[in-house]
Amino acid sequence: AEVRFAASGASGDPQALPVTLTIEVTVPAPPSQLAIARTGLNVDLRWLDNSDNEAGFAIERAEGEGAFAQTTTVTANETTFSDPGLEWGPIYRYRVRAFNSAGATAPSNVEQVVVQDPPSVDTQDPQDVTYGSATLRGVVSGNGLGFSYRFGWGSDNLEYSDSTEWTSS
Repeated sequence: AEVRFAASGASGDPQALPVTLTIEVTVPAPPSQLAIARTGLNVDLRWLDNSDNEAGFAIERAEGEGAFAQTTTVTANETTFSDPGLEWGPIYRYRVRAFNSAGATAPSNVEQVVVQDPPSVDTQDPQDVTYGSATLRGVVSGNGLGFSYRFGWGSDNLEYSDSTEWTSS
């Protein structure tokens, strides 16, 4: 920015003198104490904001030993983020950087979460369910995200005649 002001010379005539004002912006301090918690296919991140001059935070994620990539940003003073974009199977690693117009900080500590495949259930042998005088025979299969139930009703042999199927999550 340039600022001009008037001053009087020896003869009393005003003179314009250029003055340059420089404002230095420094890179913010890096965030620390990154912690993560997983619920199903979602991960919640929380960190400590160690700066007072950030414009925001960049959330970076890597799959396995792959390279980190920025997944999103959050605004200044925000210290949490929820990542719902996971899949069953891989290991995910996370880190956070603060940034402003001067640049980005070194990354926070790295935290990782293992998203193991969900348990599976498959009962090939029909199971009897009795309620009052009615007996249902059913087969259950699922993968931890939801289960399919197939029940039939009939006489003593309880074959799948007139059977129905539905899924629950």
